[in-house]
Amino acid sequence: MSAIGFAPLDMVVLGVAAFLVGMRRGGVNGAAVLGVIVLADHFTAAASVGIGVLIFLYADVQATVLLVRDVDWRVLGKLLVPTIVGLVVAALIGRRLPTDVFEWVLFGIILLAYLGMIVQRANRSRDTNRSLPWYVTPVAGFLSGFTSMIGNLASVFVAIYFAATGAMKAQFIATSVWFFFVLNLIKLPIHIWGWKTLTAEMLPKTLILIPLVTLGIWLGRVIVKRMSEKTYWRFVIVVTGAAVLRYLYVLVV
Repeated sequence: MSAIGFAPLDMVVLGVAAFLVGMRRGGVNGAAVLGVIVLADHFTAAASVGIGVLIFLYADVQATVLLVRDVDWRVLGKLLVPTIVGLVVAALIGRRLPTDVFEWVLFGIILLAYLGMIVQRANRSRDTNRSLPWYVTPVAGFLSGFTSMIGNLASVFVAIYFAATGAMKAQFIATSVWFFFVLNLIKLPIHIWGWKTLTAEMLPKTLILIPLVTLGIWLGRVIVKRMSEKTYWRFVIVVTGAAVLRYLYVLVV
């Protein structure tokens, strides 16, 4: 693994990640997780998390404009408050956690959340008026903020949360895009002045990635429009499950 050096191979890796992040902002759930994995496999942990925030913001700025009409502002507000709390806690203690133990604990939480989502959707199929327990939103928000700061894993918790609520795909895609836009804006100064994982040279050298992000967003929207609600959410559940298994594989290997 390497730091960000902007060698040709580094730029190829960044380009692939940018395209995948764009696809996620276009609605293809799980694509951003693959982008994070691509970065983490090539760069050091600190470098991948820092440059990842920059790529996410390139995608967020474009997608928020396209998807603003479908945002559920009430859900967004409820989710953001505990998310910001989780983000602040992670910024303060994230680098002092025992990595090995914490990663296994995090996997256990993700797995339980995923299984809980499947149970909740099964229950909703029998009772469409069934709502989530009151504590699910603050817990999901806190974990999203915490894991976003230390490993860019918030998309897994967000997908699980919206799948459990029975949201429509347009609402999920738009609200999650705005959610991550706000989250990444808050994280930006922490990475620049707090953790120092983003430097001044990264901005001009990564602007070339923006067309790849745009292409990813366009392709993602094309793919999602061809999916029915039922097909889309099946896809989300399968891809999220694959992300959970991938996380386990990384821990074991």
